[in-house]
Amino acid sequence: MKRDQMSLDRSGIELLEQLKPFFKEKRREDHWPGTRLFGHYADIYYFHCCAEATKILLSYSSGLYSWVQPKVPDDLCFLRNGEPWLMNTAHEGNSYLDTDVEEEVMRLDQSGLLFHDLPRHG
Repeated sequence: MKRDQMSLDRSGIELLEQLKPFFKEKRREDHWPGTRLFGHYADIYYFHCCAEATKILLSYSSGLYSWVQPKVPDDLCFLRNGEPWLMNTAHEGNSYLDTDVEEEVMRLDQSGLLFHDLPRHG
């Protein structure tokens, strides 16, 4: 997403340009998974996720928490079936993964990364 309060650097503009072939829609919102703005809005960009788009994303990032404006758009997030799957609030160093797919859980468990199993709020 791109916040109104600051412009994107050249690299962020180039990234959005390279992702144009995968563009689905842009929404004007004051909230997205993990964040709510008060008195401000942002442009939330939605793209089709595929190998080519992933390659572009990886070329602009050194890690999940490097998705901070103005260098690139803030808070990279992935959806599955229209619902948040990977939520990221980069400037706060917080990410959340919402999955109950056993294969994904096993892969993540074997990754060596630290995960906390949080209770669901329904």
